[in-house]
Amino acid sequence: MIRKRKTITITSILIISLLLSGCKTTEIINNKLDFYSSNRSQSSTTIQKSAEELEQKEDSIPKYIQGKNIKYYAFEQLNEKQISLYQDIYSVIEGQSEGMTFDAAEYSPDDIADMFRAVMTDHPELFYTTAYKLIKNYKNEELISMKFEPVYDMNQDIVKEYKQKLATVGGNILGTTQGMSNDYEKIKFFYTYLINNAVYDIKAINSQNIVSALIDKETVCQGYSKAFEYLCQKSGINCTLVTGRANGQAHSWNYVECEGRGYWVDVTWGTSDYSGAVNFENFMITDDEIKKTHEITSELDLKDCNSNQYNYYIQEGLYLEEYDYDTVKSYADQCMKNNDFITFKCKNFEVFSNSYQDLFQNEKIFDILPDIENVEYSLNEDLYVINVYV
Repeated sequence: MIRKRKTITITSILIISLLLSGCKTTEIINNKLDFYSSNRSQSSTTIQKSAEELEQKEDSIPKYIQGKNIKYYAFEQLNEKQISLYQDIYSVIEGQSEGMTFDAAEYSPDDIADMFRAVMTDHPELFYTTAYKLIKNYKNEELISMKFEPVYDMNQDIVKEYKQKLATVGGNILGTTQGMSNDYEKIKFFYTYLINNAVYDIKAINSQNIVSALIDKETVCQGYSKAFEYLCQKSGINCTLVTGRANGQAHSWNYVECEGRGYWVDVTWGTSDYSGAVNFENFMITDDEIKKTHEITSELDLKDCNSNQYNYYIQEGLYLEEYDYDTVKSYADQCMKNNDFITFKCKNFEVFSNSYQDLFQNEKIFDILPDIENVEYSLNEDLYVINVYV
């Protein structure tokens, strides 16, 4: 008698950890944030390969990436096998297809999870999914194949409508930057635009994607970060989403390159708690500065952020190298022309401490602002920034 082999199909929904609510609360369903970390050494080796091997890799780059003048940071770390899977997953999501089946002898569930995260990190324009199903097919308890099925958050008609709106909004934003002379001005404009036009709201409906920040105008850290990445990419500026923890809670922010140098930008932390004005303390900062408040868990090969050339305070002439009353007064005059608050950054703790002592302990701030009876101020002891709100 011939016995039929049993075939068992098991469906498991994998909710990938792309859901972040920002520094105020944590909504991580799965804490596996470090995509393809097990392949880091392998990927790093790939980058160092010979010119011939690099040319072969160039030939394998998907057509939607070829010819673009920006970096896809997750993609750039991949080996040939990973690139193939990355391309397949991207194609399924981009086309809003039902799914694709993969041979279990070629790929593991972890491989699929890693490349899903890589695709979602590189492509903020894929705003209509944050999760997928993995349907596993077993024969005699051996995993034979897996079907990858994205879980779409909206139907194709709604996606089409949002794409049209994003094209309009994005076009208007990018159009505003056409006359700007350098990338710093564009990056600053994207930063201030998002802060001025989208409010932080933990209850935002599309909070994990660019729609929340650019269309709904209500978002959280993931929405801010993806929208910033999206605008930079559209403008030809290298930028990526970064995940980790800030003040002990799950958070996301951005790494961006300006004139060949790397910087950290946290749009979520750009709204002042006092005046509602744009706060630039965490805009274009260095590794040493970001590490004081943020812990990076994303596994990406990024340039060292060790230059402060394009830090806001240096670019705007608000960087105090040694305390001097007249210099601070000139900063105040400069700030008050365009804002209702004064802000400047000190070179080190000594300058920061001397500034605090003279301005607030000795009340010299009222000499600078003789018509003001009361002032509020905030001190950032990590980044040596002083803000005065009038």
